Amino acid sequence: MENNQPMPSAAAPEGKLTAKTRGIFFFVVLILFGIFAVGLKWIFSVSPGNAPFFLFDYAVGLSMIFLPCTLPLAFVIVPLAMGKGYARGLGIAISFGIGVAITLSFYGALIGAFGQALGVSKVELAKNILYTIAGFMAIFFALGEIGLTKFRMPTYSGKIPGFIQRRQEFLKAGLLGLFLGNVGVGCPNPLFNAVIIPQIIATGSVFQGWLIMFVQALGRFTPLLLLAMLGILGVNATAFLVSRRGVVERATGWATVFVGGFMLTLGLFTHDWYVYSGIHTLLEQLTQEETITNILGQRAGLLGHAHTFPSGTGILGQPLSWGSWFMVAIWLIPIFWYWFLKKKDFKALPESEKAMQGSVFKWMTSYLITLSVLLVLVFGYFLPYRFKNMNMMEGMHNDMEMSAVPVIKAFLAATPGPLEVNIPTRLAFNFLDDNDKILTGIQAGHESVMHIFIVKDDFSVFAHLHPEDSEPITQEMLDNAVFAVNYTFPSEGNWRILAQIVHEDHEIVKDFGSFSIGRHSGTNTLTTDLSREKFFGQSEEYRVTISSNPAKIIAGQPVKLDYYIEKDRQPVMDIVPYLGAAMHFAIWSIDQETFSHDHGMLEGETTDEHHGTLLNTVYAHGEVEPAADDNHSETDALPAEFGPDIILNHTFPYAGYWKIFGQFKRGDQVVITDFMVQVFPNPVDMREESTHAH
Repeated sequence: MENNQPMPSAAAPEGKLTAKTRGIFFFVVLILFGIFAVGLKWIFSVSPGNAPFFLFDYAVGLSMIFLPCTLPLAFVIVPLAMGKGYARGLGIAISFGIGVAITLSFYGALIGAFGQALGVSKVELAKNILYTIAGFMAIFFALGEIGLTKFRMPTYSGKIPGFIQRRQEFLKAGLLGLFLGNVGVGCPNPLFNAVIIPQIIATGSVFQGWLIMFVQALGRFTPLLLLAMLGILGVNATAFLVSRRGVVERATGWATVFVGGFMLTLGLFTHDWYVYSGIHTLLEQLTQEETITNILGQRAGLLGHAHTFPSGTGILGQPLSWGSWFMVAIWLIPIFWYWFLKKKDFKALPESEKAMQGSVFKWMTSYLITLSVLLVLVFGYFLPYRFKNMNMMEGMHNDMEMSAVPVIKAFLAATPGPLEVNIPTRLAFNFLDDNDKILTGIQAGHESVMHIFIVKDDFSVFAHLHPEDSEPITQEMLDNAVFAVNYTFPSEGNWRILAQIVHEDHEIVKDFGSFSIGRHSGTNTLTTDLSREKFFGQSEEYRVTISSNPAKIIAGQPVKLDYYIEKDRQPVMDIVPYLGAAMHFAIWSIDQETFSHDHGMLEGETTDEHHGTLLNTVYAHGEVEPAADDNHSETDALPAEFGPDIILNHTFPYAGYWKIFGQFKRGDQVVITDFMVQVFPNPVDMREESTHAH
């Protein structure tokens, strides 16, 4: 049962505040206002990766007051607290805030459990699902606020369940907070959906999800508490908005339609559509920096990804080119729906009023038609066409650079097939040139004609193989450009295989995609482990500690990772070269879309970096990065023995979690290490600060 009566207005105060109490109360109001003002200024001037996360989380909560997920709560908390006296009014306001915090933190725990179920490697899928849900909820609420449906948010309509209305004041305020906290779950705030939600998913922790959303709730409640305390002092800061409630409802409603339409499209058509749509490019060129794009979620999520040319599909397999038209349609449907209802109302008017309202209706019709045409032309045609044209021009500009990189085709054959668990398998790799002829000119790189990297999707198994491991390289192999390795897949699941060769002084990495082995379906769960000290070896006899300089790894900026190797608490001083390097490293982004094969060096040694990449990288600005252009030069001869420090110099191209497998050799034993690091977004344009996705 619902009580549809409007909320009571402020009653007479129970008692007057003393001058001292009023002064303290006013001082607290000033502090809250200062926190609110400074927080808003800070949130729009800082890169998420350079900010303490929980402080950023709190500041994002402050910004929610301007959105329809928090602003309507002001129309509830101010009347509840006004006129109740200092103690009761403040207690009622805090009770309301506790209720909101309980609801939001509960949803945070649920999202954490959702992330735990999917695993950090599927954060992009989880983000797309949540974008879709948030966009749908935003549009659902917005249609009611602009008068197209009968569903209204309870904060605007005043409809509150009767069992809540019948409670005592403090309990009633708490229950109201619990009830109305649901309104803010699917809030269409890009900061919230691109940074806060993905971080909860990435942690995969129920407690962390609860804590993150609890801090978020504190941020949302701060401006509400400020308004409530002003009301207790007799200043109704919401009076202006209340007197113009209709305008506020319509303005927030229409704004939510457009934001919700964008988020729904982003969720259904993925981030690749966002690049393809040209919206990202336009924002970047307007700002000349990535702060806005960070805010909107390109790299702000701490689990980013490189932008390959956007030629994929949406989460349901739909073409990316449909995305912009879908978004425009989502925007146009409410516009024409609104016009149809207004036309119906106009026709129902008496003839005497039609003459007066006719010009207004014609003006509105012209305005809506003009707006619709502009939306179709700008977002449906102009921006996508502009982005594709920019890519074409940039591609022509880079033709000479790209032509230096040989086009190589690679094929993989498995014997016996199909792949099975615990069955010794021969993996044969065949290389052809762009004319489908046998590839010539293959060179040895780091003492091997080919490096094969095999990894399971949860990174629980890793292998670095070479044809020389099982048989010597013959002239026939070189003449036919066919090389093979033997491997036994130890478990069911999804596996990825890459091959690296050196051809005409270019390191070429070929990705053979993901293979599913056995009856396993779906993906394995990958948990985050940012430990900097681990034990490795057959008996875990080697303790390896890594440290980074700088301590905080920033995307696009060089970082020095120092591997310190001990055994029996003593530094290991007799490490020997492994395949011509102090140490080999296989570096993967958590989604396995970017890979790098690097080599360690000793302190004081200088060497060229050696990189490979899975795909040509096309950035939203339009530049095309050559796939694998690395003028390889061998390092100076290593000493026969060295240790305990081995250095990895690397530049991570974008933010996210990265897995680093390392290999060092001592005696006849090759020891595999594995660490996970977190890379934070770079607020500076990565076109200038890095060489992109190496």
